[in-house]
Amino acid sequence: MLIFLQRNMLLGGLLVYLGLCLAFGGAGREGRYLHGVLQTIAAIGLFGLTVTWPERQKLLRLRVPISLVASMVLIALVQSIPLPSIVWQSIPGREEIVRNFASLELPIGVMPISLDVEATLSTIGYAFPPLFVLVLCNRVGGRRLKLVIPWVMSFAAVLSVVLGALQVFTGNNSSLYLYEATNKGLPVGTFANVNHFANFLLITLPFTIFVFRDLSKNWQTTDRSIATLFLAVATLLLLSIGIVAAGSLSVYLMSVPVLGLAFLFSRPEPESPVRLWVPAAIGLAIVATSAAIATSPVLFGLGALGNIDHHLSRPNMWATTWQAIQDHWLFGAGLGSYPSIIPLYEEPDTVTSTYLARAHNEYLQIFLEAGLLGIAVIGAAFVWLGQRALAIWRHEHKSSMIAFRKVALISIGVILLHSIIDFPARSPAIAAFLALFVGIISVADSRRDVTTEIVSTDPKRVVL
Repeated sequence: MLIFLQRNMLLGGLLVYLGLCLAFGGAGREGRYLHGVLQTIAAIGLFGLTVTWPERQKLLRLRVPISLVASMVLIALVQSIPLPSIVWQSIPGREEIVRNFASLELPIGVMPISLDVEATLSTIGYAFPPLFVLVLCNRVGGRRLKLVIPWVMSFAAVLSVVLGALQVFTGNNSSLYLYEATNKGLPVGTFANVNHFANFLLITLPFTIFVFRDLSKNWQTTDRSIATLFLAVATLLLLSIGIVAAGSLSVYLMSVPVLGLAFLFSRPEPESPVRLWVPAAIGLAIVATSAAIATSPVLFGLGALGNIDHHLSRPNMWATTWQAIQDHWLFGAGLGSYPSIIPLYEEPDTVTSTYLARAHNEYLQIFLEAGLLGIAVIGAAFVWLGQRALAIWRHEHKSSMIAFRKVALISIGVILLHSIIDFPARSPAIAAFLALFVGIISVADSRRDVTTEIVSTDPKRVVL
């Protein structure tokens, strides 16, 4: 009984913390003070969990993701260590700075690798929220996560869509926009960036579709089952409307394969009427949303993709970032230093009041900021995810838990793909949910605190 209460309390804590991340972690630089609160809560929570955990060996399930996060923290620390002048001057990309010191006849003292030490050190705090979510997932267990997370994420996404609709209908000066630097006139929910809002809806969609699996498996023609079915269909409709209204081209392109994979891995039982409702709901959502945007003067332009100034197009951002990488590929310019470094590589005649704060390609930005070591960490993360995906896909048992892990993998894939042309995981909200999905594919799915892994003496068998 005590373990049951502890796990339910931890589950409640996880849900509350995810809610806080969603409410206060939807922006980048503008929300730094709120991010500090989230980081402090996570740091205290991590300390409490590790000190009071009677079976710390179960953290071994998370050894790879924890090691990857710790590696990025270590890179930030190493980049912040002051180096002797002669060593620092030999680091690639420092030639222009050395010339500037010489022209001013100033001595070069001890200097760190990072060209923006304050920003680099500030990135360390962003490791705490994902780690906290990971450890909480491990303690809660997969079974409880499977029962609760699909509904909670769907409910949170519906609230975001409703908030986004109110933001649009109340005008550009609406007080419902939570951040000053945001996409006014568009639905952003609790985010500052409409693309990240759309990303959140899309990573929720597979979990909403997963709800239909349990409905079909336990289907009974009762008022409760029918009401639950209509609620799930309504949620699916609202999420589809929100995705279309956000107008994110990248999310549009990912929606079709995401829906296809989610339906494939969460297929309802053939004899269940839910099987007929799901495609009907999707088709109705697409038709209704398209018609609303096409005919409504209030919603006109919501689905427009828009164009930005030529010098701020993504290919030009990437070209500028790649130019900077040529100077800093070995050790990096310092985690978090992108906004300080990239102006040195912009063409003077294209500089306006709008500036580059992100590369809009997470992998290029990590290469610039963390150098070869950062790329090595990213490569290791992809290798581990590939191994986990292969193990889950090859699992012989078509259980509900395996399907749950598969939809989590779909959502991880959405974030990783979106990171090619944007930076969704830079917001603490998306980073927390990414950690949740990693936790889902990593934790045990036992009903008790005993691991129910399929273990074999055959070395070819993969342990989940």
